[in-house]
Amino acid sequence: MLKLLPKEPLFFARLLLSVLGVIGVMAAVVPVDLYADAGKKKVLVLHSYHRGYLWTDDVTRGIDRILSTADFPVTVQFEFMDTKKIFDDVYQQQIIDLYRYKFRNQKFDVIISSDDNAFNFLRDHRDTIFPGTPVVYCGTNYITDKRAAELPDSTGVNEAASMAGNVDLILDVHPTVTHLAVVADATTTGRRVSNRIAEIMPRFRERVKLILLQDYSMAELEERLRELPANTVVLYTVYFRDRTGKFFSFDESIKRVTSASTVPVYVTWDFSLGYGSVGGLLTSGRSQGETAARLALRILEGETASSIPRVDKSPNVYMFDYNVLQRYGINRQLLPPNALVRNMPDELYTRYKTLIWRSAGVAAVLIVIIMILMTNILRRRRAEAALQQTNEALEERVRLRTKDMMLTNNRLNEEILEHKRSLDEIRKLSRAIEHSPSAVIILDGDLRVEYVNPRFTERTGYTFAEVEKEGLSILRGEPGDTDYAEKAAALKAGREWKGEFYNRRKDGTLYFEVAAMAPVFDEEGKLAHYVSVNEDVTEKKKAEETLVMALSEAVDLSNKLELTNAEVQKKSAEIEEAYEQLKATQSQMLQQEKMASIGQLAAGVAHEINNPMGFISGNLRALGKYVTKLGEFVSQIQDKLADSPEVPESVRTEIAADAKKAKIDYILDDTGDLVEESLEGADRVKEIVQGLKTFSRVDQAERKPVDLHECLESTINIVWNEIKYKATLEKDFGDLPLVDCYPQQLNQVFMNVLVNGAQAIESQGTISVRTRAEGEKVSVSISDTGCGIPEDKIGRIFEPFFTTKEVGKGTGLGMSIAYDIVQRHGGDIRIDSTLGEGTTFTIELPVTFAGAEKEEDG
Repeated sequence: MLKLLPKEPLFFARLLLSVLGVIGVMAAVVPVDLYADAGKKKVLVLHSYHRGYLWTDDVTRGIDRILSTADFPVTVQFEFMDTKKIFDDVYQQQIIDLYRYKFRNQKFDVIISSDDNAFNFLRDHRDTIFPGTPVVYCGTNYITDKRAAELPDSTGVNEAASMAGNVDLILDVHPTVTHLAVVADATTTGRRVSNRIAEIMPRFRERVKLILLQDYSMAELEERLRELPANTVVLYTVYFRDRTGKFFSFDESIKRVTSASTVPVYVTWDFSLGYGSVGGLLTSGRSQGETAARLALRILEGETASSIPRVDKSPNVYMFDYNVLQRYGINRQLLPPNALVRNMPDELYTRYKTLIWRSAGVAAVLIVIIMILMTNILRRRRAEAALQQTNEALEERVRLRTKDMMLTNNRLNEEILEHKRSLDEIRKLSRAIEHSPSAVIILDGDLRVEYVNPRFTERTGYTFAEVEKEGLSILRGEPGDTDYAEKAAALKAGREWKGEFYNRRKDGTLYFEVAAMAPVFDEEGKLAHYVSVNEDVTEKKKAEETLVMALSEAVDLSNKLELTNAEVQKKSAEIEEAYEQLKATQSQMLQQEKMASIGQLAAGVAHEINNPMGFISGNLRALGKYVTKLGEFVSQIQDKLADSPEVPESVRTEIAADAKKAKIDYILDDTGDLVEESLEGADRVKEIVQGLKTFSRVDQAERKPVDLHECLESTINIVWNEIKYKATLEKDFGDLPLVDCYPQQLNQVFMNVLVNGAQAIESQGTISVRTRAEGEKVSVSISDTGCGIPEDKIGRIFEPFFTTKEVGKGTGLGMSIAYDIVQRHGGDIRIDSTLGEGTTFTIELPVTFAGAEKEEDG
């Protein structure tokens, strides 16, 4: 029976193969028409894109899977319009002509259209090419009632990439994101996507900022992706044709986007998963095809397309790539609970579980058959070898006995030799220990002393008999120097122990030792002895302690020096800063004292000049009146002499000659002019005196409301001699309110700016003074047409002691003091200068005093 078992499986296997062969031959020979059903339904699937495009292939798989489950035969014909690559007017007309010719004699029960271009084609040409044929559409983006009504007798499923759902998902998974970069091309689908993004983004305006990456070339898009801010997430929608018209396959497009991006990339279609993207709420081509095929089956079973409601909610699913989640450290707990995660470590088993178990079952059956065959073979071989084994057993027993005897003899010889070697080694070790410079101690398992070498006796003063009797405790130094309990516990546990401690010699002196103690085990692994090797490091210890103390003192001293040095540097910096401030303050005080002295001197001079100029002006006016009366008197005398007959002609002639000789008429005429000119000069002197009094403001040192025009006029009078030979003065005064200020200080500011402007003009130019009121402020602009200020020096104009003049021609304090005065008034002073064209100083002052109070002392 056992011999027949191997043949039976082969017989059944051959029989099964023969049956399958017969069935195959019959299937090949029998005509297909025998299985044809006269009621077979015909379905046309019109794809917008090309075969091999993953989305299109997924739609096809979905349609095939559902239609294959129909209870009646269905013939499916697929047409691919290939409009992803080209779809201009010429190409579209050629498709129209082709389909009119190709399908002129064919009739379909239903047409399934895939994506927008096929839907639009059937909307425009269904009635002429496929008249009366119902349509089921899928992959059509954002279908509405209005758009669906454009294709009567149709139904379908809406394809809507869930933009809002993906943005919500991104914000949930990445709560710290600040920017959302959306990638889309400029195709029909891409434009619809960007329009949809624009509609939903107002919902997220407070949480994230939109960056729309559309209508770029691929190189430009990659560059933009590399430059995205850190807290950014990319949402990739569609990008199959770039701005230059170049076409990209779906895998090439998403690969280049994810490779260029430094931040996570989410997608909206399932065919973009597996190329470096995280995933998202994805539109599935397969689910689109399956849903459309189910609607088509209802039409094939008798329902009308118009009576079947459109599936508006796109059948989208949450799908993610496990490897990309790991790459960006995304917590899977933040994903939606119903999410599908590809490439998980156990996904292969989950996906192919049925196939794996079926394969395992087949393998188990084959293994059983093989085991049966092997069992039969083994039994036969065992029976054949049994006799031979019996004979060989006796021979082997004799051989082994002989070998054991030889091995025992050899082992005895080796043990004798090993014993001799051990004795030699012991003698060598004994001599080494006897002459060792270190103290060597051997103890038994209970830590009793069994041996000490001469170095131990020499170092401690104790003999072997003394330490054998008292034990090593006789050497104990100061209390607490050594943790003997810890040492004993370590040794009894079979561990080595190393330590440093003080011991006491027999004469009472302390010394510092470093000891290493180790257990020694016998051949059976039992503890036999302890060996301790001790080194006297007393001198080394003292040197270390001395060095540590010295280092400690050095560190303390170094720290003190560092602290002292830091304090000295700090004080030096403070003194230097105070010195610079003192220099600036002292210079400003000198300038202020000088201006005050000049003001007092000007006021005194004005007072001294004003008195004599008063009676000079009065005398000149009286003299003018006298000369006028004298001229009238002389004229009357001349008239009377000329008209009097009593005066001889010779006398009149003589008087006329004397008058002509003395130039009486010229004198009378010129005297009036001289008096008038003298009066003008006196008035000019009075104006200068009044300007000096106004400029000095000795009586106005306190703060008070002032007319700035009066201050400007008095200052111009003072510096007029500096201006008149080099520049023409232009005044453009606006209506100004009274300004609360220190007028004497502002006079100094105006004088410094006017003098600088005159000095900047080399030959002949113009100085303009302009005033304006601007709300609660007033501005005074003083412009010159001088040489201008270099751009690298404008920022230093108000620094103390900085000047653009030659050495010896300026102190560098004028503009610094002016800046300080304006700042103390709560105002501002600005410079606008063009090299070679001129400079404008603009002084802005608040109408109400807003600065620091004037310091009366110091």
